[in-house]
Amino acid sequence: MFGHVLWRVAVVCFGGGAVVGFLLIAALLVFPDDGDGRAFSFLFVGPLFGGILGAMLAVVAAPTIAGVCAGVLVPYRGRAKTLLTVRLLAMGLVALFLLLLLSGAVLDVGVVVVLAGLTAVSLAGAWFGSPWVIGWYIRRCEAAAASAGH
Repeated sequence: MFGHVLWRVAVVCFGGGAVVGFLLIAALLVFPDDGDGRAFSFLFVGPLFGGILGAMLAVVAAPTIAGVCAGVLVPYRGRAKTLLTVRLLAMGLVALFLLLLLSGAVLDVGVVVVLAGLTAVSLAGAWFGSPWVIGWYIRRCEAAAASAGH
């Protein structure tokens, strides 16, 4: 279980970071600061930088989520508890990562609005990405329970 969850969390973190980086650059294109078009030059850098930040999150999140899943979710306790556990853990780690990343920063109101939006997107990604991370385990356990019940 540990290995499956580990690589899946790393993929979700990197992919989610790339999406958030792209959305940040897209927001700069839609709501430009100075209108000189510099945001276009960052269109490919945003996802790369976001992916790197996602990989930084994965360094901590992947082994943590995999370890907690291996310790808490074995033996299988049902689909609802499994999904809720993984979703809450993922969202908590994303929130903690963003909080630590921005700790001590003095931000303008406009930056706070953008960061609130990016945080919402990141938390939504953690919530909706979690079923993919643990879905294989749920399918395996429910199939085993169904075959044992016959």
